Amino acid sequence: MTESATITLSITHLPGKGGAVDDFFISILPDTRKYPGCHFVHAYRHATDENRVILIEEWDSIAAYEGYFAWRQSSGTLAPLGPLLAGPPQIDFWAHKIS
Repeated sequence: MTESATITLSITHLPGKGGAVDDFFISILPDTRKYPGCHFVHAYRHATDENRVILIEEWDSIAAYEGYFAWRQSSGTLAPLGPLLAGPPQIDFWAHKIS
């Protein structure tokens, strides 16, 4: 059996764009949660830096996440997020649970 993969997506958005970023994720995450292979996705705002957001996601595999992400890119869903960001998102893959 293949272990599931945990994905983190970290962003820093432009000052004053928090509401738009929140609205963006609130609008797309229900479909993410329904996407085949997604176990869960949760979005968090940083405790002391209101311009930072992290998504913590669990997927069947890295390949399942990559299929989802390709779908989001090809559908144009991610395009509105770009102008809100202060820099590129950081995506990290965590494949092996320690405990």
